[in-house]
Amino acid sequence: MDRRIVLYVLKSTLIICFFSIPGWAQNSCPKADGLSVSDITETSAVLSWNGGDAVVTYNVDVKHGPQSSPFSWSTSTSETSVVVEGLSAGSSYRFRVMTKCDKGSGGSSKWVDFVTPGDPDTTTDEEDGGGPQNQGPCPKASNLAILEIDDTSAVLGWLGNEENVSYQVDVKQKEHTPTYKLTEIVDTTILYIDGLEPGGNYKFRVKSKCEKNSGGSSSWINFTTTGGDTAFQQCPKPTNLSVPEVTDTSALLTWIAKDSVESFSLDVKSYQGTPSFSLSITIEEDSFWVEGLVPDGDYHFRVVANCSDTSSSGSSDWSKFRTLPDTASMEEEPDPTDEGTIEPVDTGTVAQAEALIATFPNPAEESLTIQLPTEDLGYLTQIILSDVNGRIVYQTKLNGVPKEDRIPIPVQELRNGIYKLVIRSIDFHQTKTVLIQR
Repeated sequence: MDRRIVLYVLKSTLIICFFSIPGWAQNSCPKADGLSVSDITETSAVLSWNGGDAVVTYNVDVKHGPQSSPFSWSTSTSETSVVVEGLSAGSSYRFRVMTKCDKGSGGSSKWVDFVTPGDPDTTTDEEDGGGPQNQGPCPKASNLAILEIDDTSAVLGWLGNEENVSYQVDVKQKEHTPTYKLTEIVDTTILYIDGLEPGGNYKFRVKSKCEKNSGGSSSWINFTTTGGDTAFQQCPKPTNLSVPEVTDTSALLTWIAKDSVESFSLDVKSYQGTPSFSLSITIEEDSFWVEGLVPDGDYHFRVVANCSDTSSSGSSDWSKFRTLPDTASMEEEPDPTDEGTIEPVDTGTVAQAEALIATFPNPAEESLTIQLPTEDLGYLTQIILSDVNGRIVYQTKLNGVPKEDRIPIPVQELRNGIYKLVIRSIDFHQTKTVLIQR
């Protein structure tokens, strides 16, 4: 027999035997099957499936169906069922499950469709891709901020509205950072995330949901974790520009920079149809209260770091924010003809009836004590005191719900004058004016 024919027969036999060995002939990580949907309501559903003993985790994807509001939700679980929330009434959806084992993946199952009960929305939201929406505006989340950050985690915050019932938060990696993707639905205006990369570049956005419709997504905001290799960044740009507090005429601007920075050059400008506003200032702190804004105004700011070796970082990206509506105009104005309602202002106490924060003594001399409404605070609370020029003179952060309802602030080194106090926590932010006078 020809030698080439013999070699061909031997190779063919080896290949057949190779693929006949169990473990090589088929994938040892099973696919999910038996996908089903139960307990469907207008806004939620229970998704179930069958797995296998070799499966370690199940990755679940849920997306909107035809003629429905855009929806995308993903999660990982070790169970064979999960609850998805934030759905819309009378809308179609689909879900699939991918299995992951210790030594590989079983791949994704086929999509399974389901429909929520109730009356569907009837109008169209062009920004969300033309899906049906209910009549009536649903306001967007705004003023996205980085409230806390370290090497591998961050606390994200934003400004919500009374009409919002939930928020979909999307987080993704940016350039030169390992893949990271998170989508989570919450009913608060704050979210803790972890599993980030030291020195990593990320972005997040928030999509607001109301009872019957969606407000669409906010703009993306960039942020960077601490740590990482900074050997080639002698004077790096400021990062994590945020606006964690805002009123109708003022805003708290914050950012993060390296220890080598001696000062910052801050620019604040109005844009779009907002009356002209421009501020350029050099400060030593990494935060600033900007005043003199107009209600419902659109603004943005950027920061340049000036380092100890006289070098400059170059400008950060512009960060957008919006002031609140003019709440004063909504209140009933006093009748100027009624002289009995006009009382002189006691400048010695500087009290604000609308503030819920209690402080004493006011005016303060050596120490100012804040009485916190602990029942209204969450697991992260910011306390900020700034002067009339926007310079922050004291700030602290409380992790966990405060055990004590009274916090003392030393003020003996501060100049006499009026100061603004801000308390911000989960679904809580209040301001109050205090007076230091000796």
